[in-house]
Amino acid sequence: TLTSTSSYSNIFVMGIGVLDRKPNFMDYVRLERFPVPVGYDEDGSIAKNYRVNTLPLTIFIDRNGMIVERVIGTPGEQRLKEISRKVVNSE
Repeated sequence: TLTSTSSYSNIFVMGIGVLDRKPNFMDYVRLERFPVPVGYDEDGSIAKNYRVNTLPLTIFIDRNGMIVERVIGTPGEQRLKEISRKVVNSE
């Protein structure tokens, strides 16, 4: 994974449940055994602030909270590495 590779050790990865009921999201997290921390958007503010209007959506945010890249769906490993380098270099 990216977080276990020394070149990407300063990247934090997490999941946020949005646009679904919390019990449904938590069941999904348990079923899929997410390898990263997860949270839930209780009031919809995260979805609103980051313009989440489709799922799944992968958003890459730099340490200043700026969106560097948005990918509809889940990026493959190579694309993930490319975007991660872009995030690290944007800082």
